[in-house]
Amino acid sequence: MGVADPERRPVLAFGNLEIRPDELQALAGGIRVGLTVREFQVLMVLARREDHVVRRTDIYDQVWGGTMKQRDRSVDVFVRKVRTKLARAAPDWTYIHTHFGIGYRFAAVALGEEMAAGEAVDRKMTAGGAVDREMTVDREGANGEVVADGETIEEPAASSALAEPGLAG
Repeated sequence: MGVADPERRPVLAFGNLEIRPDELQALAGGIRVGLTVREFQVLMVLARREDHVVRRTDIYDQVWGGTMKQRDRSVDVFVRKVRTKLARAAPDWTYIHTHFGIGYRFAAVALGEEMAAGEAVDRKMTAGGAVDREMTVDREGANGEVVADGETIEEPAASSALAEPGLAG
């Protein structure tokens, strides 16, 4: 029996999704999702801030480095790619939720639970075949706070989701 490697990062589990940071792998229901390095980085930024809205600009900063230019859709394109691949591997789950005009929130939700909870779900088929499920319509308040249905949501800490070396690209 060997000694555990102190440098080894733990496997993260959300619903039926398993994220293995040391292997740059994600498995949904035991099936490899097949993410590229950049797609994996986007997934990690969101997963590390589970149940928190992460601004598109913060995702861009942590994955691509630098300031996101106005009208740059890189984050949206890569989120769509991750969603498509997750939906193929785990069609009964949804993980990434859009907060219009702000960013994205990571939360593992089984589709049966989503419907049972009575949440308003707008299902749209994306070009890749993944189901895009919108949980709420949010906006940014006058002072930059995230507002949903009249309530303030905890603001994500800027640039703190990727503290580990080698994940910024």
